[in-house]
Amino acid sequence: MRAAPSNGVLGGAGKWITWLLTTAAAVTALLVNARNLGLTAWLGAVDVSFADHAASRVLVTPRADSLLAIGDTAVLAATVLDRRGAILTGARLHWVSEDTTIAEVDSTGAVIARGPGRTRINVRVRDLTSGASITVIQHPVRVVITSDGTSRLRQGDSIRFTAYAEDARGHRIHGLTPRWRSGDSAIVAIDSSGTAFAGEAGITSISAAAGAAGAQLSLQVELTATEAKLESGDHQHALAGRRLLAPLAVQVLARGGRPVPGTSVAFIPEDGQGEADPATMVTDAAGRARSMWRLSSKKSG
Repeated sequence: MRAAPSNGVLGGAGKWITWLLTTAAAVTALLVNARNLGLTAWLGAVDVSFADHAASRVLVTPRADSLLAIGDTAVLAATVLDRRGAILTGARLHWVSEDTTIAEVDSTGAVIARGPGRTRINVRVRDLTSGASITVIQHPVRVVITSDGTSRLRQGDSIRFTAYAEDARGHRIHGLTPRWRSGDSAIVAIDSSGTAFAGEAGITSISAAAGAAGAQLSLQVELTATEAKLESGDHQHALAGRRLLAPLAVQVLARGGRPVPGTSVAFIPEDGQGEADPATMVTDAAGRARSMWRLSSKKSG
């Protein structure tokens, strides 16, 4: 005949099991809510996040993004899933950039562009990682032409201009060379290095472009005197100290025989033999200047 178990023994075991289950549930609840209850500091450096332990997969959105100016920002979001695909909250996310010279990321997943290039922003939960590709490509929105303030050139002159592009936040785009163009290459021709060559007299513009952005500068080419031709007043005779009857007339010409107006002409006697009145004169619209000549009262040796 088999003896029946004592009810006292069974009752004690049941109470023990019940106590263990209750304690385990309480500890689990404490671990899950430790951060909300402000107990993290009390628990020290021990990882107490239930979500961290339950995490099975981490997803980052968007998986790729492009920033078009230094200083532009983007926000990445991380989703933590358990092994059944359910979303977990409260997991501790550790964000890191593989190249902080291109992009930096803070603890919230906010990314800021620091330089052109491509890098990867990763997030880690426990030993699980995921990430997104970040490309920083400065988009030109403005072109700046630099010069010494020159807007007038003489025929035959050459001058070097420089230009650079900026992104939307005013950061210079290094390595991007604007394209040069002249409005009229017969007046001003310009090469790929930004060197302008003054040709025919006139007004035109040069421009520099990068992408859809561009800048323009107006230039005027002025005639350059290459010749002063005596038109009249030669072979006159007068007594010493007297004025010649007719004025001396000269015409100032540029390349191709074009008259040069607005140019100062100085009338200078050779060896001090006389004086001109006026001694200097500005050429008229036809490039002409006139002066009366008074002979010296002294006889030449």
